[in-house]
Amino acid sequence: MLRALSALLLSFAASTAILGLFLTATPPGSAKILPALLMFFPLWICVGSAAYFFPTKKAAAASLFTVTGVGFGLMAIMKFFGLAGI
Repeated sequence: MLRALSALLLSFAASTAILGLFLTATPPGSAKILPALLMFFPLWICVGSAAYFFPTKKAAAASLFTVTGVGFGLMAIMKFFGLAGI
């Protein structure tokens, strides 16, 4: 039960970070923005199901926290240095 709850909640944030990182790297006014936003649900399902590949619940939660933290951190760094398209 706990693994399913962590996969559900943490994979949403990790998917948002991955998609946001992609969108900050695309140039403004790009035609890739809408298809990328439509791919959020399949990405969320893939990241959520990837939580079951880890042997323990702690490893799955730690990896999803790491992906989320690194993704949002890279977005902040890109925006700080002016490399973000959005």
